[in-house]
Amino acid sequence: MQDRITIHKGILTKVQQNIPYRSITDFILHRSLYDRFLGLASIRVQTAGQSTTATGYEGNVAGLLNWEPLIQDLRGRVKSVLTHLPMEDTLQNILEEVRVLRKLVGEKFGGDN
Repeated sequence: MQDRITIHKGILTKVQQNIPYRSITDFILHRSLYDRFLGLASIRVQTAGQSTTATGYEGNVAGLLNWEPLIQDLRGRVKSVLTHLPMEDTLQNILEEVRVLRKLVGEKFGGDN
């Protein structure tokens, strides 16, 4: 199973965008009036604080005809990846980061470590 969404964009300039499933927070289904008339949809991929655009989403897949099963499949893949993350390792990493921050704050402000 792949661990990321890969979006290929561009006609003259080719861009390949990779978004790891573990970073995805939500999918937005976007259908304008024109899209609904044509039976199309766009899926926008939101990530946790990684978007550098003003739109607030990391990736966009537009012009989709058979979008309902695709969005369900993507949601299932994200859920599967998130439920298989090693929670103990994640908590240990967070604890280590807190210890480093505590030490840095102590050194900066002269507090106890």
